[in-house]
Amino acid sequence: MMTVLEVIDTAVKIGLGAFIAGAASFALNRQKHLHDQKVKSSDEARQLLREIALKLESVESHYNDAVVHYHVKLNDEGMRSIAKSVGDAYAVCALSNLAGMPEVVEIGEEIVILVENIFRELTNDPVDDEKVDDLSDKLSELKKRTYPLIQNEFKRHVA
Repeated sequence: MMTVLEVIDTAVKIGLGAFIAGAASFALNRQKHLHDQKVKSSDEARQLLREIALKLESVESHYNDAVVHYHVKLNDEGMRSIAKSVGDAYAVCALSNLAGMPEVVEIGEEIVILVENIFRELTNDPVDDEKVDDLSDKLSELKKRTYPLIQNEFKRHVA
């Protein structure tokens, strides 16, 4: 027959074992949860950066469409393309702001102004092709300034 002391001893051992198991389980689940949150956050940041890069390319693509449409006198199509280009430039600003990249936001704002200037230039009659080419070169330069910033941020989230 078990004595009271043996019963208490066994109960303490069972309780202590359960406490240790519970504490270990809590610690491991917390660590896994924090790791999963970090992975999810990093995945979302990389997706956001991809979207910024795609919108940046889309600005130029729509701009190029607009130039072609204006040169062949499809002004309505040209306006739609420029409007898409401006919209994508604003999206670059908004997404960059969300990603916490103030330098890219500033460049995006420059791109918005540039694309609006291109629109004004394309709607002149006659179009000053040299000025449009200069504005196009500036757009390319702004894009080139943006990519290293996006790449550095992307690398930071991959590591």
